[in-house]
Amino acid sequence: MPIKFYVKKIISLLKEREVEIPVILGGIIPEEDVSELKEMGIIEVFSWNFYKRNCREGESYCNGKKSMNNLYIDLKLKIK
Repeated sequence: MPIKFYVKKIISLLKEREVEIPVILGGIIPEEDVSELKEMGIIEVFSWNFYKRNCREGESYCNGKKSMNNLYIDLKLKIK
């Protein structure tokens, strides 16, 4: 089954049970599915293409030792 099937099911079950948590997805995700997954409610999609999609010159979590810390802060801002 395509990943979108499972995401729909998970999001549906969370809503049904009135659970409000951020959902982050990772794995080998086709790039063409990313925007649709985010529209379904996924906060961020970490795939093999994540850095190519998100890192532009000068973005703090794309280089250096603070990479994961800055990425965490960015995700916290998206969740709020």
